[in-house]
Amino acid sequence: MTDNPKSQAIEKWGMETLGKSLNDLAVYEDKYFELISVLLNGRGHDGMPIGWATRQMNYNLLKTGFFIYEKYHGKKHDKKIESKGIITYHIYFGGKIEKHIPKEIKDDGKKKYKYVYHDKTGKEHELGTFNFTLTKEMNKGNIAGNNNIELIDIREFKGYSANGVRLNFLTLNTKSKRYYINPDCYAALLGAMADLNIDYLGFNGFSNFEAKSTGGSSSHRNGEKGDLRYLSKNKNGEATILQDPHFDMLNQNKFNDALYNFGWARLEKMYSEYFTYNGEKESLLNHTKHMMKLGEGGYRHYHHLHLSGFDHSLIEIIKE
Repeated sequence: MTDNPKSQAIEKWGMETLGKSLNDLAVYEDKYFELISVLLNGRGHDGMPIGWATRQMNYNLLKTGFFIYEKYHGKKHDKKIESKGIITYHIYFGGKIEKHIPKEIKDDGKKKYKYVYHDKTGKEHELGTFNFTLTKEMNKGNIAGNNNIELIDIREFKGYSANGVRLNFLTLNTKSKRYYINPDCYAALLGAMADLNIDYLGFNGFSNFEAKSTGGSSSHRNGEKGDLRYLSKNKNGEATILQDPHFDMLNQNKFNDALYNFGWARLEKMYSEYFTYNGEKESLLNHTKHMMKLGEGGYRHYHHLHLSGFDHSLIEIIKE
């Protein structure tokens, strides 16, 4: 892989592939199979690796029929925390998310989701079980549609700290009342925080309890787009601007990379701004685009990161 962090390949596949060899990528199992195939065979006119269908078929045949991978190695992360009776998100270090749906959901597991984080050693951390509410999907202009959507109140999360893993929302913006987030997006946000032990995040909000966008913004609908405060070296969760000497540019870029690995900015880049940091030339944070437009619903982003472009298709659904 290229060593250029600004390349399109790194933007698509994530910073963990930076400068990696084929052998380095292979240890991630299926995660980079398409990428490895592209590096080996190139892309065809359809945009996929040349001979993609044949490669997939032969790969699966080798894995299951010849090497019998699961028999001799088991799952890469053996699950001790079971999903029985409740739908459970299993969140893996590095960006993988599985949504396990049991055959039978118990009465006390209905309208709830469990979230389990698997750290880089394979150790499991039960982050919590959270209620979700049903409300009508909101279209542009906060006009209710016909479909129901699920939302989780971020205030239910009281933080987690155990066995080397820490994550928490240190401050919440109470003015906009946008405490509600989509369950898939919630799993991705928790995963990115856990990967970097971010227990001091400032949360500015996603949507309100009706899935509406409030506070002057038009895009914060359905709990899928949200604002986070930039990371500060003070680790206090307070408002930090890009030009602030306390702004932690290094860890913010690492956090942006983790967010990308878990599914953010895949369909649309996150919103930030060009900025000058410590007197150096203008910079732009990883996986973001410059959004400084004022008026006509535009807002500056020097004091918060706008999460967008989440790709739900990256979450693997497993019916047990």
